[in-house]
This record gives sequence, C-alpha cells and structure tokens, in this order.
Amino acid sequence: MTAMLSRSDTPLHDPLLQAERQVAEAEKRRERQMHVLLGLTQGSPARVYAEHVLSEIERTIVLSRMHQELIQNLLGDQHGAVVDWTVPTASGSSMSVPS
Repeated sequence: MTAMLSRSDTPLHDPLLQAERQVAEAEKRRERQMHVLLGLTQGSPARVYAEHVLSEIERTIVLSRMHQELIQNLLGDQHGAVVDWTVPTASGSSMSVPS
C-alpha cells in the first residue's frame, strides 16, 4: 500500500504549517504559564500545581516538535513524497498496514 503526503497551497490542509502552528501555540502557553509562576509563592499548593501544568506544556512542546519533524521528514525536500506503508513479516515477506 502506498500513501501520499503532500503540502498544500491551502493553509488548512498543509500538515507542516499546522504542526508549526501547534509548536508556536504551545510556546505561547509556556510563556504565559511562566508569568503565572512568577506571581505565586514558592512551595504553595498553587505554585506546585502551576509547575505541574508547566511541565505538561513542556512535554506538549517536545511532542509537537517531534510531530513537526516527522512531517518534514515525510515530505522530504519535495512538496510531495510517497510513503511506503508496508512492514516486513517474520517470514521475510511484507504486508500492508491498513490505513
């Protein structure tokens, strides 16, 4: 089975543009959360919770960047790249991964 991933001229259908937007939005959330932390007392329950939220935002940024990198790799240098979605079996043959 072969799947096609390509960039589009329409921003709503451009997976790389969407991934870049997700990273930027998460970075903005991180900045806002850091400002929230500055106003909270060290060791307070609110500060502990705000630090937890910040760590989740950081995790989201890492995952979003990985997603963006994956899309960039799938797209390659061209505007469209064909991806082979087959996997080898134990016997050495290959089978298609359902989409």
